[in-house]
Amino acid sequence: MTDASISGNPSSANPAEETARITELRIKGMRTLEDITLKLDGLTVLIGENGSGKSTIIEALSLLQVMRVAGSDFRELIVHRHGGIANILRNDGGQAISLGVDIEVRRGDVQENLKYDTSFESEPYGQNRIRVSQGSIKYTSNVKADPNHFHNGTIITFDNRQFTLSNSENSQKIVIPANAVNIFDRNFYTYLEQLFNNDPIEPPVQRLLGSGLTLVNRLSEIFRSSIKFQLPFDVTPRWRHFDYWAGKDFESAASLPGVGQGEPANSPLRDRQQIAPVHEMDPHGRNFASCIHHLRNTIGGRRWERFLNKIKSALAPFPLEDIVVPSIEPGMIEVHFMLEDGNLLRVSQFSSGQLSYLAFLTRLEMTGFASVIAFDELETHMHPYLMHCAVQELESFAKNTPVIVATHSNTLLNSLSDPVNQVVICELGDRRNTLLRRLDPKLMEKWLIHYGGVGSIREHGVLSDALKQEEQ
Repeated sequence: MTDASISGNPSSANPAEETARITELRIKGMRTLEDITLKLDGLTVLIGENGSGKSTIIEALSLLQVMRVAGSDFRELIVHRHGGIANILRNDGGQAISLGVDIEVRRGDVQENLKYDTSFESEPYGQNRIRVSQGSIKYTSNVKADPNHFHNGTIITFDNRQFTLSNSENSQKIVIPANAVNIFDRNFYTYLEQLFNNDPIEPPVQRLLGSGLTLVNRLSEIFRSSIKFQLPFDVTPRWRHFDYWAGKDFESAASLPGVGQGEPANSPLRDRQQIAPVHEMDPHGRNFASCIHHLRNTIGGRRWERFLNKIKSALAPFPLEDIVVPSIEPGMIEVHFMLEDGNLLRVSQFSSGQLSYLAFLTRLEMTGFASVIAFDELETHMHPYLMHCAVQELESFAKNTPVIVATHSNTLLNSLSDPVNQVVICELGDRRNTLLRRLDPKLMEKWLIHYGGVGSIREHGVLSDALKQEEQ
């Protein structure tokens, strides 16, 4: 397996392979996000006060990721993952949330553009009953016919009553009663099969329908496999897990499952883990050891050397010689630091900052096909130099894949190479609605002379003086 086939790393990307980038995100009716449009190009850094909508933007991406299953599964995910639709609606009486994205897909010289919008709402007879009320998919390409046989100018619209497929180039149109079956529902294709077995359609219309359904399936796959997000890694050491569950009653804690029986009560990152094949790193780090093992022993070569040197440089002057993943017991492995003096440091002994940075870099290195990746509070546990190194890695990664970071770190902001184009300020308006603001290039020239970075400008309380006057 080549490097390019398993990594989104810019240094290993194959220009002949397909890439997909989310270039615009639209959100309406979700918590403080009354109506926002966020352009994505390279690295986007969200800053603002607590409650200003930064994390909600990342949460909206997680909703898009699971829209592919729709139907009852989607309803269940809204309840279990987000606390029910009432928990994510705006508190102004609104009953619907709208999400939209623009996606740019490239394969060599072929460029395709997908525009997707959908709305879902609570049904009148239950606050946690949800239906997809309406939506649309629009497809355009820079070629008349592409290898996937999509019709250029294909437009799909849908609601809870009908599914309409049309083409702007040849004026074909299909209207199908949907019977409240959503197009991302697993039952939708079965429904169409039964419909057209009873009422056959002409070949040209059949080709258009096939093109449209393939397009729906492709969009679903992009959502499922390429939207990535990462919350702060849990690097909590064992003793803090113990104290959390025990409180002051240590005798009771000794009888807790996984504690009194001599089994570790660690975060997944700090545990020995079962070795397994990997494609990319789990956001919770449950296959962290297998990822390191894969990079070191399966990939190896120059790519592993680059990865190891990045860790050594970031952790200097810590005397790191190598990272090894020995077998602890049959089928179980554990990450160790090998020090310059030959001693080994187990992952359970790593500092929180060391482990956070190693997990972050592994997450990037093992991120495959991605249309966007979002990090919330990346700075957790990292000291200033580690944050500076992390920003350099993110800026490099963002040359190929849009990256969103929500942060409170002034150190991160001071490390940005192009803050005018990278920073988006989230502010609350009069209706407790999120407004997105950008920095003014001319004003920033003056302020950077005095303060050196956006983080320092904000720390001195004068960031508002560097904003563009118009609200975006």
